[in-house]
Formats: sequence, C-alpha cells, structure tokens
Amino acid sequence: MGVFETENGTWGIDYRYKSKRYKRVVAITRKLALDIERKILTDIKEGKFFPDLDKQDVTFAEIAERYWSLHGRKTRGAQTFKYTFDIILSRFGHMKVADITTEDIQKFYNDTWERTSPSTANRHFSLFRAIINKALNLKLYKGQNPCIGVVRQRDNPPRDKYFTKEDIKSLLVTAENRLKPIIAFAVLTGCRKMEILNLRWKDVDFYGGIIRITMSKSGKPREIPLANDLRPILLAMHTNPQDKVFNITVPALKYSFNKLLKKLGFEGYCFHTCRHTFASLYMQNDGNITDLQRILGHATIELTMRYSHFSPQYIQQTIKVMDGIIALSENKLLELT
Repeated sequence: MGVFETENGTWGIDYRYKSKRYKRVVAITRKLALDIERKILTDIKEGKFFPDLDKQDVTFAEIAERYWSLHGRKTRGAQTFKYTFDIILSRFGHMKVADITTEDIQKFYNDTWERTSPSTANRHFSLFRAIINKALNLKLYKGQNPCIGVVRQRDNPPRDKYFTKEDIKSLLVTAENRLKPIIAFAVLTGCRKMEILNLRWKDVDFYGGIIRITMSKSGKPREIPLANDLRPILLAMHTNPQDKVFNITVPALKYSFNKLLKKLGFEGYCFHTCRHTFASLYMQNDGNITDLQRILGHATIELTMRYSHFSPQYIQQTIKVMDGIIALSENKLLELT
C-alpha cells in the first residue's frame, strides 16, 4: 500500500483488499492522500471497508484524473486547458462528487465571473460539466448531475478596444522596468499572454529575424517576423538559450499590468488588448489580412476579418462602393436653392 503522484499533480493511493488491487486518485495534496490511506487501513482493520458497495465515495480528483488521461493531452489549446483544469481541481479535488451541490458550482461560477469575465466563467463551467458527464457515462459515479440548474451569463461580445500609438507611449513611459519589454513585445508581435510567458531564448532567431511560437493556443507552432524596433530590446536582455525570455508569473503580470492601466485611467482594457492593438495598427499600416492571420495564429480567416475595417485600402474601397450606390453628387439632387 502506498501513495503516488499523477502526471497532472494529483495524488492517489495504491492498495490491496482481499487479494484485489485498488488504485485510485483521491486528493490534490500528498498529505490528504496519506490521511485517506490511513483511514482505509483503519476501516480494513475494523471490518468497515466495503469498496465495491457503491460509487458514492468517489472524489472529484479521481474522475478528473480519468478525464485528463482520456482527453487532456489531446485537447486543442492544451496549455490553456491545463490551466483551467488545475483551477477547478484546486476548488473541488478534495470533495466527494456526491457531496458537490448545484449551489457549490453556482458559487464557483459566480466567483469566477466576478474575478474574470462571463466568457472565462463559462469555459470553467463547461469543463467542469464535461468531467461530470464523462464520469456518469463511464459509470465512475452513480448519482445526480450537480451541474443541472446552474445559471450562466452570456459571453462578452468581441472587444474592439485597442491602444493608440499615444497610449502605447504612455504605457511604456509609466510602466515599471520589468513590464516595459513585455508590453513592447506584445504590441509588436500580437502574441497571446501565455505564448509570451512561455517563450525561451532558443525560440528567438536573431540571425534569421524570426520568433518561433512553439506553445500556442491552437497547439500548432508558428513563426513571427522579428520587428526591427523589437530586436535591440531583446538583444539587451539576451541570456541562456534555455531560459525564458520573460521571468514573471501570470498572476504577477496580471496584477502589475492592471495596476498600470488603473493608474493611466484605461477602463475596460486588459493585457489581451495589446494583441488587438498589434492587429489593429498592422491593418491601419496597410498590412495584408492573410499575413495577419498567420502572424496571429488564427485557425480561420473569419477570426482575422474583424480587423479588416482598420485597413486604409478597405476604407477607401468601401467609400468608393458607397459613392456608387446612388451617386447623389453627380445628379445634383441635394443642391440647395
């Protein structure tokens, strides 16, 4: 009998009872797994252990581990998936599934919504529901689905806000020193936050002028041209090829950047706005929409088309088409008498 750690950081127990081996994931910490192990040993000794009686004592950590083994590594955007998975596991991993109520899930959803956004809260809930449904389908758990009855909010509409060139200057002048190169990198590459924080020096090819994104949301690697304005900033920071380019955690970046936004009076903005900024300014500078799709790593051109209206060529072409609808000026229909 003993405890073991799984690939995703949860803990399980491995034991035998009446010549039958049992191996279960039961907790999110080693200490809790050891406590459960001691409880099982005591129950066996006192004749109170009946592992096959029903499945009401299964923990959320146990069914989550099974879901991860089946779907986690294959999921598109595996890194974002793992981040969400760990948040849910830290909240419910120690609980028996039978003890989780609709009220518990609603509170988790509401807390996530208040801390982040409806979109993020909905993603967290969707993953939680998928784990529960898989457990029911595989008959790992026998009981009611606690997700039924949870009230959700609509996702936020797509954000069109972006920083102007003057805004970017204000951000760079006011930001603390460790934030300045991160902001510059974000608005000059259009990379997502996790792509930036996972970037290593070996992925930056100064000679070829390429930045390689190996850990993307879609799971597909891509290459981004290294802007001339960004090159000297990175060269001044360059260290060991295996090191990360930016040594800062997700919470620290979020806290520092939000503090900066508040100081400058930018309401309704976030770090992801830097990505929108790059795309918007790229198109304003007469960039090509298909090139932008490749740079941003969008799976479809439809996602990128939201930025097409920033293109001067698009604006002029649209005006030309609009002028030809009725041609009022040529017919002198609106001349004042």
